[in-house]
Amino acid sequence: MPLERAIEIRFGARAVKGPDLVRDIKAIIATKIPLCAVAEDLADRGIQSSQLVPGIEQIQRSGIARLIEGNDRILSW
Repeated sequence: MPLERAIEIRFGARAVKGPDLVRDIKAIIATKIPLCAVAEDLADRGIQSSQLVPGIEQIQRSGIARLIEGNDRILSW
C-alpha cells in the first residue's frame, strides 16, 4: 500500500488526508496558545532548536511542574 493511501482517513466515500503537523502547529501558535518542548527530550532525540517550528518555547525538564501549576489546561503529545 503506498504511503499516501496509508495516511488517508475515509468519511463515507470521500478520502481526507491526515493532519499536516507543521501547518497545524503554526495555526496554534498564531492563536497565541503557548506550545512548549522539553529541551532535554529534544537533545535526547537529536533534535536541534533550529529544526523546531518558530514559536515553540523550549523549557527545562525541571520547569514542567511549574508550567503545569501555572495553567488550567495542559495537553501533552
